[in-house]
Amino acid sequence: MAGGATPQEIVIRNAFPSETEEVIEVGVSAYHEYSYMMPDDSWIDYEANIRDARSRFQESELIVAELSNNLVGAVTFFPAAVGRVSVVWPDDWAGIRLVAVRPENRRSGIGRMLVEECIQRSRAHDASAVGLHTTPLMQLATEMYKKIGFVRVPEYDFKPRCNFTVTAYKFPLDC
Repeated sequence: MAGGATPQEIVIRNAFPSETEEVIEVGVSAYHEYSYMMPDDSWIDYEANIRDARSRFQESELIVAELSNNLVGAVTFFPAAVGRVSVVWPDDWAGIRLVAVRPENRRSGIGRMLVEECIQRSRAHDASAVGLHTTPLMQLATEMYKKIGFVRVPEYDFKPRCNFTVTAYKFPLDC
């Protein structure tokens, strides 16, 4: 693990309200590398969406990864059957958005731990699946999702621009 950390040293928990700004900065720092691959207006819109974490509070849980009292990762988890407007999944699916790990803590298993926490919470909420979106820009994340067991569900893809597809994946929980 990065910096010699072990999985036992990483704490996965819900964010405290006082940590919202720090969580937002984790997200911006994690996704900033993609800003150079996007048209300027796309990055501006995407960064604004990352920073708008508070608008998702009523329908989601903000989960963080903590290492040595520092936030090193975060994910937004949308439980199944909660009145949601920020995700497009069926009501009996849970959703995951904005899996983020600080660049200096990548390749340490933190992203996987955050996703697996969302899967566990989805099972506890009797969801039939967990859905997430990613893009071709995020190759390492996509490979991680596939290794965990997510499968493509192209019927939930969308195109924010005519030449760019956001791809949908699900992790089935009904078996």
